[in-house]
Amino acid sequence: MCVGAGAVSCELAEVETSTMMETPQEFDPFSLFVEETHAKRALLPPPDWMFGFISNYTYLPITVQLDDSSPPLFASSWVVPPLLGFAYIVLGYILPQTVDFVLPKPEKNGIGSTGDSARVDSSSLAVLAALAVSSTALIIKLSEFLTTHDAIDIAGQSITLDGQTSLGIMALADVVQWLALDRSLVSLIVAAITAVGGPLSELPFVANNLWHYLPQSSDYLPLSGVTQGELIEHFAKMILGEDFRSIALSSITGPCYFAVTLDAIALGRYFYSQERCDGESNV
Repeated sequence: MCVGAGAVSCELAEVETSTMMETPQEFDPFSLFVEETHAKRALLPPPDWMFGFISNYTYLPITVQLDDSSPPLFASSWVVPPLLGFAYIVLGYILPQTVDFVLPKPEKNGIGSTGDSARVDSSSLAVLAALAVSSTALIIKLSEFLTTHDAIDIAGQSITLDGQTSLGIMALADVVQWLALDRSLVSLIVAAITAVGGPLSELPFVANNLWHYLPQSSDYLPLSGVTQGELIEHFAKMILGEDFRSIALSSITGPCYFAVTLDAIALGRYFYSQERCDGESNV
C-alpha cells in the first residue's frame, strides 16, 4: 500500500512491476526440445552395448568397474559376443540372400540384396555401413531413454511414455533409418521379420536364466495366450519349461532388432563388395 508523499512514485513502481509480471516471457526455441523428467536411471544396471539397460546377465557375467566400491561402468556376459557374431552373419548375409532369392526379380529395388552391392562402389558402401552402425547406436540409446523415463515435456506439453507410445517413437526412428540409408524391399522384409523373431529367439536364454529383463521392462509375454492341449504347449514345455507362459521379454527390443538388422545388412554389403574386388583382382 502507498501512503504519503511517495505515493505517486510507489504506485508507478507497482504498475511497472505488475506490467513486468503480465508481460509474456520471450519465446525460447529450445523449449521445443525434449526435457527429461522422472528419471529412473538409479534403478537400472549398467549398460552393455545393446540391452543391458533393461536386463541383468546372470550367466558368465562381465563387469567393468574402477574399484570394488564403485558402481560398474559396464556389465554384460561372455555369451553375448559369440551370439552377436552369429547374429550378424545370419542377419547381414544369410537372410538377405534368402529373401533376395525368393523375391521375384522385378519386385527388387535399391541395393537390398548382398549381391546388388556390385552396383555401388566400395567407398560408398563403407560410408553407408558407418552411418547404419552409428544410427543404430543412436536408436538403441533412444530406446534406453524411453525405457528409463516415464514422461517427456515437448513445448510445455507432457507426454506419457507408455509402452505403445515408446513403440511408436521407435518404429518411426526405424522407418527414418530405412528411408535414409536403404529403401530396399529386401532389407525391409528381413528387418521386419527380425523385429518379430528376434525377441522370440531370446525365450530359451531367458528360460534358462542366462539373462532376464528387469520388472519395469518386462511388458511382453509372447506365450501367455497358449491354451492347454495345443501342440505348441508340448514343445514349449519341453524347450522352455513348465512356466513358459510367464517368460517375460521387453517389447522395445523389437525395433532395436530392426535397426541392428539394417546395419548388419549394410556391413554385409560392404564386406561382400570387398570379397568381390579381391576375387576380381586375383583373376
